[in-house]
Amino acid sequence: MPSKPSEDVPAEMWMQIFESINNPVDLHSIILTCRRFYSYALRSLHRNVVWENPREVASNLPSWDVDPHMAGEVQTLEVQVSTLFPFYPVNFYDRQGNMIFNPRAPENGPSDFENWPLTKSLIYYNLLRRNSFATDDLYQTMINRILTFTNMHSLTFRKVVFSDRLFGVIHALPALRKLHLELCLFPGRNNTTPRNHAELQLTDLTLLNLRRRVHHIHGFDLLDAHGNGHQVADMDDDITHVLELALAPNLRSLHIDSTADVLGRVFCLWNPHTLQYNFNIPQNLERLYITRKKYVDGEVQPQFMGEQFFPDRALYALFNNCTTLTHLALAHQLPRHSPFPPNVLSRLRFAEGTAEALMIITPYRPSVIGLSILHAEPSAMSILGSLSQLSRHHPNLEMLAIECGNWDDEIMHAVCQLFPALKRLKITYLRSNGPSEDTIVSFGPHFLSRLKHLRSIAIHEAPRGIYATHPSSLFDPTFQSIADELKEFAIPWNRYCPELREVQLHAGWKITRGYDGGQWNLEKVKFVPNEDLWV
Repeated sequence: MPSKPSEDVPAEMWMQIFESINNPVDLHSIILTCRRFYSYALRSLHRNVVWENPREVASNLPSWDVDPHMAGEVQTLEVQVSTLFPFYPVNFYDRQGNMIFNPRAPENGPSDFENWPLTKSLIYYNLLRRNSFATDDLYQTMINRILTFTNMHSLTFRKVVFSDRLFGVIHALPALRKLHLELCLFPGRNNTTPRNHAELQLTDLTLLNLRRRVHHIHGFDLLDAHGNGHQVADMDDDITHVLELALAPNLRSLHIDSTADVLGRVFCLWNPHTLQYNFNIPQNLERLYITRKKYVDGEVQPQFMGEQFFPDRALYALFNNCTTLTHLALAHQLPRHSPFPPNVLSRLRFAEGTAEALMIITPYRPSVIGLSILHAEPSAMSILGSLSQLSRHHPNLEMLAIECGNWDDEIMHAVCQLFPALKRLKITYLRSNGPSEDTIVSFGPHFLSRLKHLRSIAIHEAPRGIYATHPSSLFDPTFQSIADELKEFAIPWNRYCPELREVQLHAGWKITRGYDGGQWNLEKVKFVPNEDLWV
């Protein structure tokens, strides 16, 4: 009796096929097909795990008991689950997924817990009202399960009340290489076990919007730069035990903002006695992304002590003593009253920053092949002047990204004239009224005919936030789909720009084709400001 076709296919091949399916709904349908596919697809479904709340954790944990090999298949994990002492008046979920609500602290609980720094911090950041928490039993079960993910390479903690046990998890995972911490509230140094972060094997570290413990809340509000009111508080200024995660000796990529001053607190420590810096810089650091603190709706975002001076002179001290940097993103002004050090960043290939900063950082560095201009002036004339100056030092630039206030056709004229060797181009504008349909139709003969090597072009309005809308059309609603409309624009462009393989005219959609040509395919896009330029 001949075997079924599915039985002739090795298990490894089925696993590879299922791994390429990104839609969990499709994977769930495959799970219901047969017993063999159930095992393969279940592992694929749990390759990339996200636990947003304790109820999800309680319902998901039993699935790991079905297949003993499934834990070894996990590659990435994102956790947004915390625990508290049981006397806090919040919603708790236990291991069975049942909700337990404590309306007030029990009589046998500590009488002074309202004065604890943790309690004040939870109130200040609105965590008691906004979140549900795991019971300690469920939390420990979750941690025990994470420790079995021995092949996991990427771990994210977001909006977590961090505990000492989580630091233990980070140190216990042998394959962990990428760590992302964002909007997390950390315990004080005295409440954590001393650990040597220099023993970690991390290669990528992200520290964004780190939160401090609150000691005292003042009784009045101030408005921040975005018009949001928040109470002023005295906070713990020392989170060095968190920042020292950057001491991982194999670290190659570091992404920070002003809440995580790794530069002045870890890498370049000022010694007041010798009046010199002591340096602890990873020997292979290649990528340094210094972005602005993100203001999230509904999230308290205070300014911490000394944050307004970030980055200070430690940035230049880093440049003087780190010869391995190839990628630099700096969304802040350069340190004032300090001259830019000469003969630094000799290996720099990609740089992002304001036009003013780039004109200071990148000249006389012939290795630079990619530039990203942030917060460009709303005046087209100012942008044109910046492009002209940058082109004198980088006439053979291969990658260029520009953020501008309003679209202006003259910007494209200048780009085509000044940077004919471009392979990737991205222009985003902050306000509507982008290029007209007539301009888009004439892109080929007017612009792309002068960019013979261009492979990727993206010209669209920057969405508000990271999620873009997905309209059915750009200009003409008579097209059956936005894919047909994008192809109508892009196919004639290839006559003038034969290397073109990727076109994006909206933040939510792009079309691509293989480098050997072929059919154009539509893809949905998650907006990532300019980081994709450097991939």
